[in-house]
Amino acid sequence: MVMLGFAPFQELPVRPSDLRLLPICLASLLLFGCGSRSIFELNEDGGSDAGPGSDAGPGNDAGPGNDAGPGNDAGPGNDAGPGNDAGPGNDAGPGNDAGPGNDAGPGNDAGPGNDAGPGSDAGPGNDAGPGSDAGPGNDAGPGSDAGPATDGGCGDGILDTGEECDDGNLASFDGCSSTCHFEQSQRINSLQLKFDTDSVCANNAIGGSISQFAQGTLQTVINGQVRNGAISLMLELIDPNPTGVHQSNIHIGVLAGSPEQPQGSPTYNGSADTDWWYAPDTNSVTDAGAPLTQLLGDITNHTLTLGPGALSMNLSLGNGGASIDLSNTTLVAPIGTLTKPKVTTNGLPPGHLPSEHIDPNLKTFASTGTGNGGGGGPANTTGTLCGNMSASSLAQLKLPAGLITVCTNQNYTTNNSLLDLLVGGCGTQLGSLITATQPDQSDPDAPAAGAGAPYTLAASNNTTKAVDGCKDKNGADVGLNRCLAAAAYSSYFNFSTNRVFIRH
Repeated sequence: MVMLGFAPFQELPVRPSDLRLLPICLASLLLFGCGSRSIFELNEDGGSDAGPGSDAGPGNDAGPGNDAGPGNDAGPGNDAGPGNDAGPGNDAGPGNDAGPGNDAGPGNDAGPGNDAGPGSDAGPGNDAGPGSDAGPGNDAGPGSDAGPATDGGCGDGILDTGEECDDGNLASFDGCSSTCHFEQSQRINSLQLKFDTDSVCANNAIGGSISQFAQGTLQTVINGQVRNGAISLMLELIDPNPTGVHQSNIHIGVLAGSPEQPQGSPTYNGSADTDWWYAPDTNSVTDAGAPLTQLLGDITNHTLTLGPGALSMNLSLGNGGASIDLSNTTLVAPIGTLTKPKVTTNGLPPGHLPSEHIDPNLKTFASTGTGNGGGGGPANTTGTLCGNMSASSLAQLKLPAGLITVCTNQNYTTNNSLLDLLVGGCGTQLGSLITATQPDQSDPDAPAAGAGAPYTLAASNNTTKAVDGCKDKNGADVGLNRCLAAAAYSSYFNFSTNRVFIRH
C-alpha cells in the first residue's frame, strides 16, 4: 500500500549552502518537489532521501557525495560533513552501516521500511543521490535490503490508515490476511442434535430414529466433545465485513481443528472459547493454509447463510472417532454482538498476538447463532445446520460399549458401527431406543448406484449384524461400497459459534 501525502512544512534557518542550491530546487520543483512529497516521486520523505545505501535523518537531505565516507562515524546527531560519500551498495535495512567500516551510530540506522535515525544529518540541505529512498517503507538504493515489505504499506508490520491489522507479512490464513484485513474465524461452541424438523430443515432421519429415552444421553456425549475440543468445526470467513451487517458472495472456509493448550494457559473450555487458539487439521488445509473446503455464503440483515455444500465434522461415540461427511449442507445463524478482538498480554491464549498490530478500534462479531450474542449454550442456541450424513462415513463410527450393553435385543459388538445401529435398530427391555431407519437422501456429488436412490440397506448375517447389502430404488442389488458412498441420512442441528484465532 502506498500512502500519498505531503510532509509538514518546517521552518528552518537559511544557510549559505541553501542559497547556492535555490536555483536547482526551483528548476526541479514541478517534477520532484522541494522539501515536500511530490505527486510524481513517491519515494521522497519530505526532502530526506539518502544516497545509495546512505542514512538520512528526518527532513535532512543526504546530497550527492555528502554521506559518511569510509572510516567516518556519523554518531548520534552528528553531520557527516560535506564531501564524504557513503559508497554504493550499503544496506539501508535495520541496523546497517552507512559505508564500508562506517558505523552510523545509534539512531542512524534505516530501520524497518528504511527510515534513517533521527538527528543524523548527512550534510546541510543536500538532495539525495539517484536511486536512494529514505521514506518509510521505500526501497533503499542498489544492493540494499528492504526487509519483509518494501512499499511502506500492507505487510511492513506497521498499522497504516485503511488497515485492520499488519502482521509484517503478506500471507493469509494467519490471523491477518494478505490485504491486511482481520481474518474472522468462528468455531461451533454448541451443537444441539434436534429430533424434529422445521422450515429450514424439512427432513431429519437421524433425529427421528432416536427415542426420547436416548436423546439426553446422546446429547451429553456431543456436549462433552464440544467442550473438550474433540468436535471443532470451524468457519473461516475470507475478507469479510467485520461488522456482519451485509455482504454478498463471501467465500467461507470450513475446516476441522483442535485447541492449542500451551503450558501456563488458562483452563480450556470449548463451550466458552472466544479468541482461543486453534490449529487446523492438516487434512483440512493446503500447504499454504487455505481451507480445502470453501462454501459460498451471504450476510443479510445480520444473518449469515452458508451453502448448500459439502463439509465434514469429527464425531466420536467413545469407541474411536470418524470424520462424518455431510452433503447438501446449509447453515443459517444470526450475527452476534460486536466486540474488540482480545490481544494477549502474556503470549498465551486467548487473544491475538501483539505482532499482528490489530487496529485497537476494530470491532468484529464475537459470535453467531446466539439469541443474545452471548457465549452460546443450549439455552440460546439459535443457528440452524441441516445436512445429509454419508452412510459410508457412518459405517466408520464404531459403537461404544455402554450402548452395546443397553441394546440387549441385537447383540451388537464393538465391531459394529453407527450405520449398523441405524439399519438394525436398538431394542431394550423397556422398548426401542433406536428405530430401524433407512437412508432417505443421496449425495448429489456421488455417482449413483444402479438406478439410484432411495437405497435400502440390509444386514443378512444375524451374528455380525453388519450392513452387507444394498438395493437401488428398483429393488435391484447394487455394489455395497458405491451404494454407501451415495446413500445418506438427513440430520438437523442447532448451533452457535464463538470468534476464535486459527493459527496456521
